[in-house]
Amino acid sequence: LKGYLHRWSDSGGINYGVSISHMPEPIVFNWHLWLHEVIY
Repeated sequence: LKGYLHRWSDSGGINYGVSISHMPEPIVFNWHLWLHEVIY
């Protein structure tokens, strides 16, 4: 998967996403779902 991991503040919360090089917009995940995917 080409791209980079980044995080930003949105509506007072932290969201995580992956920006793919050929896509203009990042794929956004809910933070606890993202952490669940990464950690578990």
